[in-house]
Amino acid sequence: MRDKPVQTDKSETKRKIADSAEVSCKRLLKKIGRPKVDLIDKRFGRLLVLKDIGRDSSNQGVIWKCVCDCGKIFKIKSSNLIRGSTKSCGCLAKERIDKHNKEYWKSVVWTKELSKKWSEAHRGTNKGEKNYNWKGGVSTINMIDRTSSLWKECKANILKRDYYKCVICGVNNKKLQAHHLKSFSKFPELRFVIGNGVTICQNCHEEFHSKYGRKRFTDMDFISFGGAVI
Repeated sequence: MRDKPVQTDKSETKRKIADSAEVSCKRLLKKIGRPKVDLIDKRFGRLLVLKDIGRDSSNQGVIWKCVCDCGKIFKIKSSNLIRGSTKSCGCLAKERIDKHNKEYWKSVVWTKELSKKWSEAHRGTNKGEKNYNWKGGVSTINMIDRTSSLWKECKANILKRDYYKCVICGVNNKKLQAHHLKSFSKFPELRFVIGNGVTICQNCHEEFHSKYGRKRFTDMDFISFGGAVI
C-alpha cells in the first residue's frame, strides 16, 4: 500500500519560488549593472552634468563629472542627482548657513551685560593645553626674548632715536615697529643692541619680509630695500 503524498502549502511554495527569482535578479543586476540613464547636459540644481566617467565599485550606479555654478568640478553618483539629495558642490549649503548666521546676529543686541556673559563663557577655552599651538608648556627662547621687558625698552629707545618716523617712507603713526637690521633669529647676540634696530612702519616692514624672508636677512638687504642704516 502506497503512502499518501505529503501535501504542501501552495502559498509557501509560491513564496519560495518568488524569493529564488528575486535573488537571481539581484545577482544578474549586480553582474551587468543597472541600466544607464543619460544625464549629459542636464541640470540638477546648480550642477550641470558634463560626462560619464564609469561605474562605481559595486557596479550599481554611474559616476558623472559635473560642474557647479561656482566653477568647481567634481564627481557624483547618478542616484544622488536623480533623488535630488545633491544640488551643488557644497556652496549652496554654505550660503544658507552664512545667511542664517547673519540673520541671527542681526537680531542680537549687544549690551555690556551680554558681552560680559559671552566673555566669561569662552574664557580659557583656547588657553594652555586647549590651544592648537600647545607644545608642552615650554616657551621658546625667541618668544621669551620678544616679549621681555628688555626688548620693550630697546624698542622704545629705537623709536625715540628715529624721532618716531619710518626711516623708509617717513610716515609717523601708531603702527611704527622696530626692525632688526640683522636677523633676530640668526644673530641672537644683537637682539637688544639699539644700533641693530631701526624704526619702520607696518606696511614697509611686511613688504621687506615678504621679499627677504624672516630669518636670514642682513643689514645689506635693508640697504638694498631702500632703507637707511643709522
